[in-house]
Amino acid sequence: MHAYAYIGSTNDSLKSAENFAQEHKADFFSVEVSKISEIRKIISDTNLKFSSPTVFVFTHFDKATEQAQNAFLKRLEEPQENLTFILLAENENAMLPTILSRVTTRYISKASTTVSANLDTSFFSLKESEKLTTVAEIKKREDALLFVKDLVRVARSNSSYMDTLDVLHRTISSLSHNGNPRIQLTQMVIQLHN
Repeated sequence: MHAYAYIGSTNDSLKSAENFAQEHKADFFSVEVSKISEIRKIISDTNLKFSSPTVFVFTHFDKATEQAQNAFLKRLEEPQENLTFILLAENENAMLPTILSRVTTRYISKASTTVSANLDTSFFSLKESEKLTTVAEIKKREDALLFVKDLVRVARSNSSYMDTLDVLHRTISSLSHNGNPRIQLTQMVIQLHN
């Protein structure tokens, strides 16, 4: 089992969650939970074994009561194969720190949603000018990091693009050390074409 917290507007986060499910060829369920009784129902439903990848998305998780979040915490501590939870929240501070410590947090914005929706091996086959246009949409460092990390995932899944990993890892390193996102992404595209 994997668990993520998508922090951002509900619409953008939900689109990103749907993209995640499509990329992983997973069944997709979206529910709004705020009360402990609703969490317990989900816990009961997810105690089943899943034979195929399944994604449960909890919308407005930041509005769930503390008791509901604590009840879900127990579910997070019991990993299960083929099951991924994505917790959507607009206010990260309204989530229990113990929940956040057990999930991978992704900060979602409109740019990352738009770009990630179209991210597959096709990015690598674009002309240099088309790649530059694509990366020009990305303004924030967090979005740039997510984008390049997604490119790494795509490159690792397709042996034709393994030779791009050095460039991608250098870009991640530069972005992590406060490199300007626009400059780093532009430089990455140029290096991919050398």
